Amino acid sequence: MSLVFLLPLGSYLYLRSGFNFRKEALEILNDRSELDAESFAIIEKNASTFKDRYNKGVTLIQRVEDKVDLKDLYFFAENLQVRKDFHLVGLIEDSNPELSSDTVFQKTLSRIPLPSTEIERIMGEQRFILAKDSFVRNTYGVTVEDTKEVYEHAVILLPVKKRDKVKLQRKKEI
Repeated sequence: MSLVFLLPLGSYLYLRSGFNFRKEALEILNDRSELDAESFAIIEKNASTFKDRYNKGVTLIQRVEDKVDLKDLYFFAENLQVRKDFHLVGLIEDSNPELSSDTVFQKTLSRIPLPSTEIERIMGEQRFILAKDSFVRNTYGVTVEDTKEVYEHAVILLPVKKRDKVKLQRKKEI
């Protein structure tokens, strides 16, 4: 008898905690600032696929200073590469060509070699999420906790895929 009440209550509490988690994350991501036109133009001019992918969903822009930063981008690319509405942009100093020569995840990850002055102009923190309305939703550091938070926020901001409608068809009579 008690199982009849405990199972629905447990399910409700579990679903409610997920709802509250998403609601809190969306409140954090609602604080936004617009990316200035000059920074946007620098990125758009140097990334060939940026304009095509930008209007479809979420873009993560990250400064890449060493192989650890590149490994973080590979983590995002590996886990979200199936999404066509997620785009990664790595800003790499043009004096560091070995970081931009790798071709892994070239469909998901755009590497942009720029002078360090332009990277400083664009970047406030190490990475930020840019939504398709050209607003910076949040900025992040480089710790492991920040990487987890970036991943969670990117998934929350991605549009929900619409499912195909089921169509019923009658068998044709012979």
